[in-house]
Amino acid sequence: MNVLFVCTANISRSYLAEKIMKHTAERFGLKNIEVSSAGVNALPGSAPDPMMVEYLKLMNIPFDNHESRQLDTESVEWADVILVMEQRHKNWIQTLWPWPYGSSLEEYQVAQSQITMAVEALARLIYEEMRHAGNGA
Repeated sequence: MNVLFVCTANISRSYLAEKIMKHTAERFGLKNIEVSSAGVNALPGSAPDPMMVEYLKLMNIPFDNHESRQLDTESVEWADVILVMEQRHKNWIQTLWPWPYGSSLEEYQVAQSQITMAVEALARLIYEEMRHAGNGA
């Protein structure tokens, strides 16, 4: 499963979410998850917000020499799940990469397949988290 976090500049929120998700997936032993982040209005190559880096240090979560990147078609097509930080990010993405309503059967099938895989994978993740936490499933 490919998970993409999106915010405005890709230096604070989506960057933090990416690092936390990578760390959490590793803790849960989830092997088939790739995680990335991008911004809808990023200045590519910008360093992360020092406050977010300090938080990651405090939480003992590994971080790297992150450089912000602009959301692009390749990232959207790569992602099985796109998680946004604000409604306006979702609106922006839907404007540039709209749902295939009225499109070809092939485009519907791609969207349906992606949605099915993402929802099933998310449900498995929730199940495993609940099982590990002892909340039952």
